[in-house]
Amino acid sequence: EKVYKCGSMDTSNIRSKRTYKLTQKALEGYLNNLLKGGATVDDLVNRGISLSTVIKFKLGLHPYKGKNWLLIPYDYNSSSVCSYKRIYHSDKGKEVITSGKGVIYPLDVLYDNEDIVLCEGELDALALNGYGIPAVTGTVGCGTFKKEWIDLFKGKRVRIMYDFDEPGYEGSNMVNDLLSSVCNAQVYTWDRIVESPYK
Repeated sequence: EKVYKCGSMDTSNIRSKRTYKLTQKALEGYLNNLLKGGATVDDLVNRGISLSTVIKFKLGLHPYKGKNWLLIPYDYNSSSVCSYKRIYHSDKGKEVITSGKGVIYPLDVLYDNEDIVLCEGELDALALNGYGIPAVTGTVGCGTFKKEWIDLFKGKRVRIMYDFDEPGYEGSNMVNDLLSSVCNAQVYTWDRIVESPYK
């Protein structure tokens, strides 16, 4: 499997755990935990992620090792879910635990639309989808793009909008180079809003 990488990314807060499956019943329980309210759901709503988006993509609150982790299941429509990410925010920063392999998420959005925004991060993709903008992300960070993902974008119009920082700038240009042979890809920057230091 060929993986394209650019730049350097701090991965000290990302841990990969042994994969274990989550059932749909477990996902429903974690979703119900999240829908009970509290800081996590408030944070999602403040990021522009509506409760209907939370329900559609089956986000959840997963108790693990004495902490409540935001659970993002990637294969949320499968009978057993193997690929997902858990995120925990605290005063010390963000912790991330991944399970399964990196994917394009949400994949059904990519299949169902010809015009796509490729953004950086699952929460950004979910927020955009909630506003009716078909958006996907790679789940392994802006500095990595797998060869197997390239043909998924074949024939589509792709607007690449990564974060406004150096890794985002480098990653978006790398992905644009990779996708330009199979689709109409273009990097969209935030230059109209703020001045970029990375030109």
